[in-house]
Amino acid sequence: PYANTATVTALDSREQTVTDADPSHYFGDLQDRSSVSGYVYVDINNDGLFNRTVESPIPNATVVLRGTDNWGNPVLRQTVTNADGHYRFDDLRPGTYTAIEVQPEMYLDGRDTLGNLGGSVSDDRLSDIRLPVEAAGVEYNFGERGLKAIYASKRLLLWPPGAWDHLYDGSAGGANAPGIYDPATSRFLLGAPASAGGSPHHLVYGAAGAGWLPLAGDWSGDGTATVGLYDPTTSCFLLRDSHTAGMADYGFAYGPAGGGWRPIVGDWDGDGIDTVGLYDPATSQFLLRNSLDGGFADAAFAYGPANSDWLPIAGDWDGDGIDTVGFYDPATSQFLLRNSLSTGFAEVVFAYGPAGSDWLPIAGDWDGNGVDTVGLFDQAGARFLVKNTHESGYADSQVVYESAAPDVLPVVGDWGGSAQPLLAASVLAQPAEDAVLLSSADLPAIAAEALAGWGPAAENLDVSAIDFLIADLPGATLGLASHRTIYLDRDAAGHGWFVDPTPGQDEEFSRSEANGQATAVDPRAVDRIDLLTVVAHELGHVLGLEDSVPSSDRLMEAVLGTGQRREPGPSEFEAVFAGFRS
Repeated sequence: PYANTATVTALDSREQTVTDADPSHYFGDLQDRSSVSGYVYVDINNDGLFNRTVESPIPNATVVLRGTDNWGNPVLRQTVTNADGHYRFDDLRPGTYTAIEVQPEMYLDGRDTLGNLGGSVSDDRLSDIRLPVEAAGVEYNFGERGLKAIYASKRLLLWPPGAWDHLYDGSAGGANAPGIYDPATSRFLLGAPASAGGSPHHLVYGAAGAGWLPLAGDWSGDGTATVGLYDPTTSCFLLRDSHTAGMADYGFAYGPAGGGWRPIVGDWDGDGIDTVGLYDPATSQFLLRNSLDGGFADAAFAYGPANSDWLPIAGDWDGDGIDTVGFYDPATSQFLLRNSLSTGFAEVVFAYGPAGSDWLPIAGDWDGNGVDTVGLFDQAGARFLVKNTHESGYADSQVVYESAAPDVLPVVGDWGGSAQPLLAASVLAQPAEDAVLLSSADLPAIAAEALAGWGPAAENLDVSAIDFLIADLPGATLGLASHRTIYLDRDAAGHGWFVDPTPGQDEEFSRSEANGQATAVDPRAVDRIDLLTVVAHELGHVLGLEDSVPSSDRLMEAVLGTGQRREPGPSEFEAVFAGFRS
């Protein structure tokens, strides 16, 4: 062994003597024990502080470390964040380093912050991190302001694998989406904001500045939620059955005028129709009605402490099709949910969000799985932060209305109703071995030609405002539309796609004059599903059309066979124009 003694001066001017007689201070080990770490996260208020109670980590974000160690060697490493949004570079020698975040595509750039060893900050770059011997540089964090608007919209509309049936199961409906109401103007905006890639419904309904409270529910059982208002001074409910201005479709008084009672909405008897109820804070009694008219309560019970500041909410917490009630305690940020319309203890209790805040509780089926869960609405920032499970933790998704007026109030509903799937005429036991898979590069030319096929009926529809998402849809489903998002199956239900290289021409098909349907004569199209037809069909739904009866051979028929091409016909054009006139 060597008998040398070395005096080492580190970057922080600290001297240390090491010898071969002290193996715990071996020179090589000593200088390779430093690290740099931090988090990538959603900084919802852009303050540069990672609040793990309400702010979400961003997994799989790429972070690069580069620099020069104290021997003059260049250092270049790369890693990705784990499920907690954490990254870490270990076994570093003393040196000067820079941590660089590769900006996540789906997120708006936010505020980045230096850790304990200091340095300098620029966009997505934390520089001049001077790392001493055996030091840990921590909390070198990269914040993002939230999902870009287009991805915020998609995140609320996307269902997890295996849950697609809720898109078109009439009993379950689709996922719920947020909306806001401005009391000063009595204007509703229903759905993700246009800045987020959404196509929200706008309407003015009710008296501006009257102090009325917004409501939302499926008043007719058609699968689509619409709005309503509650006037506390008269205890009158005024409910609208469409996304348009006009007179109330249901108007009635229920409960004591000026009593300070709070309105709630739910399907209390599981018949698929939402009705109303009232909560009396003085007695902590719920009085629920099963029809949209005045009268005595159909269900009345006490739950929770009287004269408290707890706020009532309602939802189907266990997925049985019947809405029940719950509370949110602002002082502790606890939710206390009950699974039956009766007196008793809370069956689900958990804390979510910051205690002592003025955030408002909301409830909805955010992921389309048939179970309502909770969320919070930060009125000051006009942001929704929702959970997909009955437990504490990070928000699963958020939507921000960046240009909202002050003091807007939240509403929640399935504003578009259940989607209708376009199905393949036959189901394969196994996907075809040569099935052509769909890619995003296939869509621009096809979508443009499909839109052109609708002619003047679609002159106000911008194809660039429509999201096309490729996914593994269940069973024989080829495609479906929800709001302005069109979902397309990856392999056309196993048959494979025919992606027409010349979509403006029909040379691969022979058209019948009898019904306007074309049949494939090109071998490339014979046993495949025609992508142009499927996209044109889903655009018809975006334009407001329903599926037509089977065997009509019209574009809007709900079943499509291989080797078939269809285009809009006179009756479908007329249906679109009739919708405009109405």
